[in-house]
Amino acid sequence: MKNKAIIISLILSLNNLHATAKEEKKEDKSFDEIIYNWSRTFAEVFQLTNQKHYKVNDAEQCMIKSIDTFLNCTDPHSNLLDPKTYKNMMEATSGEFFGIGVVIDNTRNSKDKQLIIIDTVPDGPSDKAGLKPFDKIVEIEGKALEGMSTDEATAMLKGERNTKVHVKVLRENAPEILSFDITRDVIKEQNSLCFYLEDQNVYYLS
Repeated sequence: MKNKAIIISLILSLNNLHATAKEEKKEDKSFDEIIYNWSRTFAEVFQLTNQKHYKVNDAEQCMIKSIDTFLNCTDPHSNLLDPKTYKNMMEATSGEFFGIGVVIDNTRNSKDKQLIIIDTVPDGPSDKAGLKPFDKIVEIEGKALEGMSTDEATAMLKGERNTKVHVKVLRENAPEILSFDITRDVIKEQNSLCFYLEDQNVYYLS
């Protein structure tokens, strides 16, 4: 039994030494070597997933998450912006985008069959085309809005400059659904004036 215990102890020691040596060898590897080796593993995983998995859902989103995880692992303050987030950020920081120039009801539920226009940008594409506040968009490019999120609907209204978008609208007291072909153009962020009435302790938003 004593000899067995010694042998087991030696095996454990050798395993520990081997693990330590592997760890030291791993630390000695260059960044390029580590990335090259794991890229091959990644490629094999992708190939096997494509061959064996019964259905791969949204592989692009999975890749975005994996790259984001890698960046966040190397630096907790680093992240990958997916294309949609990046586009929205650029639009917000630039203060302009290409669209039809409407202010919409953001409280809308995806089950709602319409998108209510709260206001139109003065002299904007929608204003020039004849859309009015409180018109209700029910169809965009032939697609009904029921089941479509507000983000999806507004994304369809945006697009390249000078391209057209076809919308159908319900208008109060109108006998039938109205159709509009609106040419997208530059829409700048709308700013409003605010005054503070000190005597009344009231803010007036114009």
